[in-house]
Amino acid sequence: RPLALARQRRFLTFAELTKHLRPFLKSVHPDLTHAFPDDARTVNQQSLMKLNAYVDLLEVGPKAPFVAETLTFFRGKPGNEHTGKVRMMRVQLPSIPPDADPDIR
Repeated sequence: RPLALARQRRFLTFAELTKHLRPFLKSVHPDLTHAFPDDARTVNQQSLMKLNAYVDLLEVGPKAPFVAETLTFFRGKPGNEHTGKVRMMRVQLPSIPPDADPDIR
């Protein structure tokens, strides 16, 4: 008979979330990606603003519902981060109901 393992679900604190996001943010921040094409830097800037607003909502809670959104980012290709060669990635932000319980955000 197989052994059943109980899974515990633990949510990140705001400090833990920002700590885990930091390397990603550095890899897409327009001020740190001068070699990227201008269009990629513009898309990253717009997506970063939306991501930052979403993280703020997670911290304080939305007053109105946040509807899921997919953000597009451009990152340097592995080994070519400073050459301007980029690859696209998408980040899905899940919906947040208004006045969501802080323990489930």
